[in-house]
Amino acid sequence: MDGWNKIDLHQHTLHEITYDGKRPSTNYTHEKFEDLIIQQEVKLKAVTNHNVLNISDHVKHALICQKNNVQYLPGVEIDYSFEGKDVHAITIINPQCDVIRFADNLNKYINNKDSKKYLNKEEFATVHENLEYIFIPHIMKTKGIYPSSSEPAVSTAEDWVMSMIKNGMFVPVLFENTKDYFKYSVYAKIEKYFNDNYEMPPCYTGSDYKFDNDEDRRKKAINRVKYYINAEPTYRGLEISIRNHETRIFHEDELINRNKYLTSAKIMSSANFQESHLFFSPYLNVIIGGSGTGKTLLLNEIYRKINFEDLKSVKVGNSKKPAYYSKTNGKEILKLNSTPQDYSGLKTVEIPNVYEEIMKYVNDVSELSKVFGISNRSYVNSIINDYLGRCNEYEECISSKEDSKQRGTNALDNIFASIEFMNLNNNKSSTFNLDIKSQLEKKSTKIQANIEDNNKLLNKKDEIIDYFKKVENALGEEAKELIESIINSYLQLLKMLNDKQLSLEQKKTIDLINERIEALLNNAIKEANKKLGQKEQAYKSKKEVMDSNVILLSQNISDYIKSEIQANSIDLTYPFNSLKHTIEENNSTKFARFTMQMSEEDLTNIDPLDAENPLINTKNKLTKLKKIKQKEINFLNSNSVKNFIYEINEQDIHIRDTLNADILLKLELNTNETWKPATSINQGTIAKISMKYFFEDLIKNKQPDIVFIDQPENDVDKEFLTNTLASFLLHQKMTTQIFITSHDPILTVNADANMIIQADVDENNKINYMSYPLEYTDKDIMGTDKVAALLDGGKNNIKKRYQIYGGILKYGN
Repeated sequence: MDGWNKIDLHQHTLHEITYDGKRPSTNYTHEKFEDLIIQQEVKLKAVTNHNVLNISDHVKHALICQKNNVQYLPGVEIDYSFEGKDVHAITIINPQCDVIRFADNLNKYINNKDSKKYLNKEEFATVHENLEYIFIPHIMKTKGIYPSSSEPAVSTAEDWVMSMIKNGMFVPVLFENTKDYFKYSVYAKIEKYFNDNYEMPPCYTGSDYKFDNDEDRRKKAINRVKYYINAEPTYRGLEISIRNHETRIFHEDELINRNKYLTSAKIMSSANFQESHLFFSPYLNVIIGGSGTGKTLLLNEIYRKINFEDLKSVKVGNSKKPAYYSKTNGKEILKLNSTPQDYSGLKTVEIPNVYEEIMKYVNDVSELSKVFGISNRSYVNSIINDYLGRCNEYEECISSKEDSKQRGTNALDNIFASIEFMNLNNNKSSTFNLDIKSQLEKKSTKIQANIEDNNKLLNKKDEIIDYFKKVENALGEEAKELIESIINSYLQLLKMLNDKQLSLEQKKTIDLINERIEALLNNAIKEANKKLGQKEQAYKSKKEVMDSNVILLSQNISDYIKSEIQANSIDLTYPFNSLKHTIEENNSTKFARFTMQMSEEDLTNIDPLDAENPLINTKNKLTKLKKIKQKEINFLNSNSVKNFIYEINEQDIHIRDTLNADILLKLELNTNETWKPATSINQGTIAKISMKYFFEDLIKNKQPDIVFIDQPENDVDKEFLTNTLASFLLHQKMTTQIFITSHDPILTVNADANMIIQADVDENNKINYMSYPLEYTDKDIMGTDKVAALLDGGKNNIKKRYQIYGGILKYGN
């Protein structure tokens, strides 16, 4: 994985003095040392012999490492006694410091001690004065922070040592930079870090390899888990990695491998751009520079190269051209390199100016809920829609009852009228009593269909027998007997089918005769009815009306009873408890949730004329609602709701237009672990909570390879930058490549940018880009100095603020 370098900060060679004054022998040779570093394939190496930093050895180690393209750091493993505790610790020194002076001071103290080679607190501070170094208390075997042998054992301290060993040989890393500080600052750090209750940040030191005859130790040293830093293999790279150990220091089993990211870009020379080569980190890339130097321009050109469209942030009004179009004139200004080579398949996401987007919704709860991904209230809607459906069903039932009652009444009136007419016009003739009978589907037709189907089966005889003969040929003699048995059985079935066909043909003949006779009779009845007189025809017509209305009356009585039973079975009790439980279970995130707008008690006395009540919609209905007798509705009582529906129906009002069951929810937001209604929170706080969710949700849903963010610090305060944006960048960069433009140090330094891309404009008004990591050093120029100059106006500004805030005495190093 690009950017990761293997480290070994702790190894022994020769010329060392143990804490008890012994000078152990070793079989070290320079050749063996070179073979070892080649075998380990480390990129950053430190030798830390016990209580001695031999300058001659240091130079030789550095030259051997340089020959093999390995960075070398001077170091030493020293024994201390602080506050009654023996401290076995490693010092890794910045090579730019006076290593010779440090070595001389250490040698003086060690050589002047008799048997026990422990440095006390004051000696520790003196040796490390005017020095930049990394201090690593080293826990291994019986060494580490534990009680002095002259004092009784302290179980808590021993437990601390053992827990560190059990947790994969993690050891704490502490920083000191005493170059500008007095000894008292070092004392303060000792007292702070060596308090039993202090929890130290973890980091691993190295192999502890030693050139001796202890084969078991040698094997363990070689096989020990190796660590990597996500930084340049330099002192500055190590320092920055330790300060950001959660994302910068992993052992080899923890490395997150990725294979989809941009690796570099070439800016082509033109009238407005200098030619340059930029390198990208697979992690966090921050484009910095002054106003008008082309930060957003570069971000957009990278985005457009992949997506063939511009970022939303660069568009001006309705213009299809980006704001900086005059600089590029629409021409290609860069070429990208990526892994894999075809970057067109990389998935990208642009995080827009979320603050502006969210501020559109802060006063609209229904729209704001969409920001938090809970606007799709399918669980809640199913319950509400079910209740509304039951209300509509009840309304349809009572409407159906009224319709059935009206139709039944009309049918009964028609029956009475028909009987009265027939009594007045009684006719003894019975000719009109002859009814024409006919079949919608003739029996003979059905039988013929069966006969045709059977014939299709019979016609397959030869085909099926041929099939089994082929099976017999395929299987050979062993299948002959079985095949013959199958064929014989099949022929028996066909005989049975033939017999059935004969039976069907006979039945069909009989049905055809009956159908012909029926047709002749029907025709005779029709001819007879034509010869009836007017009185007979009128009488017959009224009888037919009476007969049809008897059927209609019966049907409507049945429909009325069914509607009555169905209406009585419908429960219209408002589903408060079910709704409340479902909302709490399914309609919330850790940032936002819906809750019930009304309490259970509120639902028992609803005034249908109350325009402020969230359950009843009175708009354009007040005049009609005033006419209903029911002045209070209990939505937890089914009969009360039914009566309300019955009364509003009489006023030509429908329940679906009256019940606002879909807005009985209120949106609450989580502010500092406290849930508050969204309507009671100020817009700035809503925006912060919304953006925090937005970042997490967008990445979770899109799963992009690259995230683009243009000046995300706009319109938000420093607290939000630190707690939300910087935190988001720190954690997200491990699995996603991120490109942002920024002019804020919080999002660059605090978010631990892996690569800085600096934009400048020269005296010829040409834009120039250069890339470098934070830990970049070139002579006396450091990457952090460049960043400080651009984002903070220089380190003196930072130092002055720091001193005003309280400096070292108040805040430590």
